[in-house]
Amino acid sequence: MSPDLESRIIKNGRTEYCGAERSDSQKVCNQLQSALASAVESQAGLQNLTRGERTSPPPADAISFSEAAKRLDIGASTLREWLRMKYLPEPKRHNRGFWFTENQVSLLKELKAFFQKYRMRPWKIKQDRLKEVLGFIWTNWN
Repeated sequence: MSPDLESRIIKNGRTEYCGAERSDSQKVCNQLQSALASAVESQAGLQNLTRGERTSPPPADAISFSEAAKRLDIGASTLREWLRMKYLPEPKRHNRGFWFTENQVSLLKELKAFFQKYRMRPWKIKQDRLKEVLGFIWTNWN
């Protein structure tokens, strides 16, 4: 057996070290505990951030996700589908919801007009024209 294994004592389910190794193991134990504590704190911060608890309120001229869908005269599910398909960049998040600016809603109107022209029929959609429209939206988003 190695000297390290021989110097271990197990008490109440916890491993403790005897002799000279104890100070080294205590240092390692303290480092692990502080690393674990900081990881728990950062994880709690991420959870709060994803829940929207630490985000700032939206600007006064911000348009909510559902309001943008109403202004575009489309369903919220269509707008979510466009987000999923990466037809538009992800809008700003505030308190668990997406918010758009007036400029972004006008860009979404361009996308809606494109799809109305081709009536969402994939075999009729001109891929080059779609790339142009998407490029225009992505470059002018903010």
